[in-house]
Amino acid sequence: MKSLLVERNRTVILLLIVIFTFGSYTYIKMPRESNPDIQIPIISVFVGFPGISVEDSEKLLVLPIENELRSIEGAKELRAFATNDDAHMILEFRTEYDNKEVLDNVRSKLLNIKSKLPIEAESPIINEINLSLFPILNVGLIGNLPERTLTEIARKLKKEIESLPNVLKVEVAGMRKETVEVIIEPTVLTKYNIQSNEIFQAISNNNRLVGAGSLENDTGKYSIKISGLLKDIEDIMNIPIRSQSDAVLRIKDIAKVYLGFEDHQGFARINGLPSIVLEISKRNGKNIIDTVNQVKYLIDKAKDQLPENLKGMFKKAYASS
Repeated sequence: MKSLLVERNRTVILLLIVIFTFGSYTYIKMPRESNPDIQIPIISVFVGFPGISVEDSEKLLVLPIENELRSIEGAKELRAFATNDDAHMILEFRTEYDNKEVLDNVRSKLLNIKSKLPIEAESPIINEINLSLFPILNVGLIGNLPERTLTEIARKLKKEIESLPNVLKVEVAGMRKETVEVIIEPTVLTKYNIQSNEIFQAISNNNRLVGAGSLENDTGKYSIKISGLLKDIEDIMNIPIRSQSDAVLRIKDIAKVYLGFEDHQGFARINGLPSIVLEISKRNGKNIIDTVNQVKYLIDKAKDQLPENLKGMFKKAYASS
């Protein structure tokens, strides 16, 4: 056997090269995960009831649902939380159970229990928890900048990061939604004999898409829509409320319009400083190292266009935000 290998040494060397080449290729392309995609059936159930107290939430929502869900075959652990305005339950099953079967069983049980819940309670919301969709990387933006400027930068980065092939989605924490405030003086309404609902209706009617029929030609049929969406404060201020002969009463004549932000529903801090955090999740099956490198490369290129007093820092997945 030894002499045979020596006699055919070129064939042996070629075979070793082929094995080494394919082995190296397989190693490079092998998926890498900090948390492997293990299918663990975990179901989240949320029931809203505005105005309910913690004690009543436990008695009227948690206990009936908990008793019903515990009877499902294969349930490993059930955790329930009663809070003001809602109840939340997390149900974990053993790994040998199929996710679809588990989800169907939970839905069936909740249909049975619906008649036992208070009429004012909202319909239960069922979600399947997928561990592979958790963020793999957090990008924190910290800077002594106006909130609106920091928000615009975060939105732009979110859009660019989501365009990467390995990225599934980007959630933003610590960013408030923009709102428009229309402040009306009661004396002005009385002067022009205008009801406040007229103003609200005028703004609503001027902020929608209007269907204008369809156009048909040799290549097909196309629907036509006229965009009437409001783009800035000037559009809102110029909305007409009433008209008489050559005089037009507009919103700017009876109200002041400001851009603002909704009240804080939550906040993000890094090292005690207010910030906006981009929570990045990768696509299922994509290499976690390649995904992180793609995001870092994009951020490095974007740094040249960012203000000098804006700091960006990377944090590992599941870091507190």
